[in-house]
Amino acid sequence: MHELFALWKAKSAHIDEVSDSRPDEDLNRLCEELRQVEFRIYATPAATPQGLRIKADMARQYLNMTDDGTLDAAAFNSLLDGVAALAGGRA
Repeated sequence: MHELFALWKAKSAHIDEVSDSRPDEDLNRLCEELRQVEFRIYATPAATPQGLRIKADMARQYLNMTDDGTLDAAAFNSLLDGVAALAGGRA
């Protein structure tokens, strides 16, 4: 899973770098490649605390709930913060 996470980070950074200079078709292709890596990460069992931390960090990318005083945000952030703490911090 660590290799997939490194690939995901590299592809994400590349998309950020070229997003203003590439045609939409290229960006759509790059985003689809990134999406496939994400699905591979989610399909891989988290067999170590570090793997669980990676999955928690990935989930936080999509469900970044600001602390707005709602129970939903408090519960979600508490869960992901707890996973990160048990696994030694964020990935």
